[in-house]
Amino acid sequence: MKNTRYILKSITPCADCTGRGIVTHPAWGAYWAWNDHYRSGNYGRQPSRDTEAVWWEETGYSHANLPPKEYDCPTCHGTGKIETDVDLQTALANINYPVPNHNH
Repeated sequence: MKNTRYILKSITPCADCTGRGIVTHPAWGAYWAWNDHYRSGNYGRQPSRDTEAVWWEETGYSHANLPPKEYDCPTCHGTGKIETDVDLQTALANINYPVPNHNH
């Protein structure tokens, strides 16, 4: 079957979510960094609820309307994996399987 192309599916863990299918909301990452910085400058004390409220308001949120801590990874759509079509010859070469050259 000279004109037939065989396709396999390559499945790898998503690099953006490390295969978890979820990612941290950027606002929460920024909050935790701010919180760590706050505690390091205040002898390990946590910020008060009022101080936190001011921080959230400055980022466009409020305690009543916080973003979700995590959400489905936009890269893999929450599956934790990336599926790619690969032609048979490429797949065999990727696993170092000797591929005969029949193109001559």
